[in-house]
Amino acid sequence: MSLAMYRHALPCTIKPLQGPGVQYAAEARYAVKMAEVIGGPGEVLSLSLSPVSPLNLPEHEAEAIMEIARLGITFGPLPCPTAGTTAPFSIAGALAQQNAEVLIALVLAELVNPGLPIIYCGRLAMMEPRTGISVWGGVELDLASAGTVQIGHRYGLPVNVYGFSTNSHTLDL
Repeated sequence: MSLAMYRHALPCTIKPLQGPGVQYAAEARYAVKMAEVIGGPGEVLSLSLSPVSPLNLPEHEAEAIMEIARLGITFGPLPCPTAGTTAPFSIAGALAQQNAEVLIALVLAELVNPGLPIIYCGRLAMMEPRTGISVWGGVELDLASAGTVQIGHRYGLPVNVYGFSTNSHTLDL
């Protein structure tokens, strides 16, 4: 969710919103200011950030994570590796890489603010070998999401993953 979408979603709900995904510390501060307009940011806001796969956390993203932690906002890193391109092709290998990317971000946040509310998130995608595009409708995505849930629960954390998807080119039942 971009900051613009977040701005328009805030007045339409009293429920907590996950997102927006930020990349810079200034964006995190701006999202908190927007949330303060309708209530305490700890009650209505969680922020996410997508580390760059494979296993890369640029300085500006590390600074954003540290700012989120300093602000005390619930944080959920959203690594988006694609099996076969930016991650190993096997589901197990891609999950291992995704786990490392999540842990890098969570450990950094916890070092800045121990006890910070965190969410274990994952957005592992699969690649279509013939075209190189990300595929969202295969059973592999469901297996990856189930594996992400199991890993997050193993750490005793709440988890956020993709639900079921389709690659259908037409609407059908």
